[in-house]
Amino acid sequence: MKKGDTLDFIASSQNSKDAGAYQWSPSITVPGSAIPGMPGMAQRWDARVDFADPNKPAKPLTAWEELCQALLLSPEFAVME
Repeated sequence: MKKGDTLDFIASSQNSKDAGAYQWSPSITVPGSAIPGMPGMAQRWDARVDFADPNKPAKPLTAWEELCQALLLSPEFAVME
């Protein structure tokens, strides 16, 4: 990869067609690149702690967005047979 490239992660539950939410979050270690001020410690990006900008709190969802999210997360909506 080079600067400016996009890296996408896609997660899918293979255990069951009725599976709920997953708990996985990606972590990327940059080989050959040390954390500034910490020689020997590889630079790392962890989606669980580094994804959100602490200076920009997430804005609350609107009522329509909450409804859409609830529908998309429901097993009944996800499993269309």
